[in-house]
Amino acid sequence: MGPGEVECVSVQTDVSVGGRYRMHMRSEQRDHIVVGEYVEIVPDERLVFTWSWETGGVKNTLVSVTFRRLEEGTELELLHEQLPERDAVREHTQGWTACLDNLAEIY
Repeated sequence: MGPGEVECVSVQTDVSVGGRYRMHMRSEQRDHIVVGEYVEIVPDERLVFTWSWETGGVKNTLVSVTFRRLEEGTELELLHEQLPERDAVREHTQGWTACLDNLAEIY
């Protein structure tokens, strides 16, 4: 979980509705820490969680990840809502795209 060359150095998580998570990622320039709470969990189908940068920036947004089984694998749809401005939308789109590209390389 990290776009491009960003490394995920630690994750604390309680994957249950109402459970919290904290992900510490590191790039060459700085540390990036995101925190949130799991809002909805449907095993093998859907995961919804809040998203806030601990060190400023975007706060209290919502991420929904939906999984669909396909014959040749799994389709993943990611929706990040409630971003406050165009720059945040652009930056998070780039970040999520790079994360998913990294995932595609692994699988």
